[in-house]
Amino acid sequence: KCLSFFDESTIFSSIFIYIKSNSLTPLSLCTKGRISQHINFEKGTCSFGKLLENKTIKVSSSYLFPAAINQDLYKNAAQCGVCHEIVGPTGAIRVRVEDNCSKNNEKGLCRGDMPHFNVAGNGTSYIMGRADNANITFRMISCDYSGNIRILTDENINTNYLSFVVLDHNIGVSFIEMKEYNSNIWINITRSNDNKWVYYNFQNGITFPLTLRIYSINGDYGTVTMDNPEVNKYYEANNNFIISNNNNYFNIATLTKINIYANTNNVAK
Repeated sequence: KCLSFFDESTIFSSIFIYIKSNSLTPLSLCTKGRISQHINFEKGTCSFGKLLENKTIKVSSSYLFPAAINQDLYKNAAQCGVCHEIVGPTGAIRVRVEDNCSKNNEKGLCRGDMPHFNVAGNGTSYIMGRADNANITFRMISCDYSGNIRILTDENINTNYLSFVVLDHNIGVSFIEMKEYNSNIWINITRSNDNKWVYYNFQNGITFPLTLRIYSINGDYGTVTMDNPEVNKYYEANNNFIISNNNNYFNIATLTKINIYANTNNVAK
């Protein structure tokens, strides 16, 4: 349990009011950070679509609040879709990274390399009351989706240009490779700063159907077959990323594996 920054006698009674610790799969050690409230949270740079900010929504143990993180931690969209458990002075919530917080926003709180979460108001009310910002502790966790990974194609794709966003992955996406029809060559696809995976071949075109391998930060992958370049279409993978309870921990900043027994210097400083 993440207890740093707080007096244990105060926090034990409220830390898991809205989430149950035994339902979470921790993927990192606890790290210190900050949180502030995001006003008018609509669309984020991770391209997941319209974000939720319904202040009357009933929060369940699995609810994921949208969060923006500071740019130094965002790292060109590598953190998009990663989930965290955040513990504040009055409670705890789960969040999914869906945006980045500009260095010029939130009165400078997003400036620098200290982990900072900018969370929709209906989330911050659970863990810091009416305060403008607060110190927190947090850890990376599995998002625990019940279904398979999906991708959603962009509205501009065609036989020369491919662009899509990856959705519903339990842990972070590391890289994606693609193989065209009747080819034995796997090609790495580029990830943009707005979390879209892009490949183009304007000279010879792209030969469909395509096979995509979506790799997690843990090294496993899900496979998607794309028969043709349909715009704004969901394609489902054959699985989701494997979540293990055998101490597969990651560095929060780099999303690389660590051995928690050999090295505990894994926090984003």
